[in-house]
Amino acid sequence: MTGKLFDESGVSLTPSHAVKGERRYRYYVSRSLIKGIADSTGCGWCLPVPEIERSVAASACQILSDRTEIATSTQLIGLAQNRLPSIFSVAEQWRERLQSEVEGGAALNALVDRGDLSDSSIRLALKLPYH
Repeated sequence: MTGKLFDESGVSLTPSHAVKGERRYRYYVSRSLIKGIADSTGCGWCLPVPEIERSVAASACQILSDRTEIATSTQLIGLAQNRLPSIFSVAEQWRERLQSEVEGGAALNALVDRGDLSDSSIRLALKLPYH
């Protein structure tokens, strides 16, 4: 998800890590924290990679399970209703891939176009690969 998570200022978070003993901890960090300066509010993000990716994957699964919202979105962009069964099938396949231990990371990278962070939420933009 490198380059896909953004803070309130619209600046992408940067992958980073720390090593303690034999263990490596991965994070997504606000650029302001990396540069050693906090933003005007004195805040910045430092998010453990496994937790944020798990949260984003769960949110993406919820979005892909919402057939009403998928139908509304496809109607808004002008897709014909007769394509909905195929779109629902593709959404289900991607949801299953997200839940797979083997394919989960690659599916997350392929599906998430952007994640905007705020104190109270993450706003996700997904791109559903569909042919």
